[in-house]
Amino acid sequence: MMGTISLIIMTLALGGMLMHSGIIQNAMEPLVKHLNHAGSLITTTILAGIGVNLFVGEQYLSVILPGNAFKDAFKRIKLDPLALSRTLEDGGSVINYLIPWGVAGSFAASMLNTPVLAFLPFVFFSLFSPVFSILSAFTGIGLKKLK
Repeated sequence: MMGTISLIIMTLALGGMLMHSGIIQNAMEPLVKHLNHAGSLITTTILAGIGVNLFVGEQYLSVILPGNAFKDAFKRIKLDPLALSRTLEDGGSVINYLIPWGVAGSFAASMLNTPVLAFLPFVFFSLFSPVFSILSAFTGIGLKKLK
């Protein structure tokens, strides 16, 4: 377990440095200004969560970094914080099991003694959750808005 624990500690330290230095906020700010529709905002938030998972490999950071970057945009277009929370979960936490170098993916692969690509076709929730969240964003079905 020490390998998994040390990976978590190192990635959280990296995320702390990225947030404290303002790199994430400055990188996302030009993009966030142009997102004025729920569908495009939620799609971008999900892709940002997947991107953090791919580049950093940590499910907590895939929720924290895009959450901080897109929080004001969700308020601006009058989406409830519940919509942001669900979007971060759909694009962040559930995807980490599909990343072989991610904490959850490496843990599951070591416990099952099989590579991530072997169980990838059977992780339906992780595969379909972002898709249904994007569909919900564009159709408005199940999307909670502020009053």
